[in-house]
Amino acid sequence: MIMVENPNRPIKKMTWEMFDQACKTLSEVIKVKFPNIKYIYGVPRGGLPLAVKLSHLLDLKLITEELDLDVFDNVLIVDDISDSGTTLSDIITNIDGKTPIVCIFKRETTELGPDLVFETIKDEWIQFPWEV
Repeated sequence: MIMVENPNRPIKKMTWEMFDQACKTLSEVIKVKFPNIKYIYGVPRGGLPLAVKLSHLLDLKLITEELDLDVFDNVLIVDDISDSGTTLSDIITNIDGKTPIVCIFKRETTELGPDLVFETIKDEWIQFPWEV
């Protein structure tokens, strides 16, 4: 994968240690806020590392096939970032409105935000550890 950085944005580099801490923090809040979750689905590609880590921390089954809410109920959808909101918008049009969405980052200007986020950012370009 070739990552083209935006030269007009400051770069925020997330390390694996920062990722682990974000996941631990998110998992504690998820346990309280969404106690009935049975499955976790990571939006390809950026949501997959988060989904795997949270599935271990929360002892949830990981959905690896296409998300079908007629088959799976009590699903948590995760992604690395809500940047413009386009990806989440596409997902939300296909879900029931009761399925929570969690992201590590959310840009202040996103048109559609998740139900839970670890950190809201302004204009930083995020470099995730799996992109290095």
